[in-house]
Amino acid sequence: MTRCDRSRFTPSNTRHHFGLAKALEEFDGMGVYCYYYAHLDGYAEGLREGMRVGSGDVIGFVGSTGNADPRTPHLHFAIFHLGPERLWWKGKAVDPYPGLAEAVNRVK
Repeated sequence: MTRCDRSRFTPSNTRHHFGLAKALEEFDGMGVYCYYYAHLDGYAEGLREGMRVGSGDVIGFVGSTGNADPRTPHLHFAIFHLGPERLWWKGKAVDPYPGLAEAVNRVK
């Protein structure tokens, strides 16, 4: 799994509605958006909390941690527009599809 934006590596192994899941909570450079990756099997070797990672850098591996069915490894990816408290679970969900489709079309 690769990063979609430049930011700092922020692992999250906390229990929440996804169960105890390996996850990443990444904030864009301006602190406006949070990119959330959940149900990871693990993080890429050599990553340390606070380390700068670039767009396209390998950061983790798809898995089925937390409340995910162990027979169906997948990536839960979400983007949140953050409010003043900068807590992703209080942010407004953003549909990632339009931006992802545009990026794919640029590569074609």
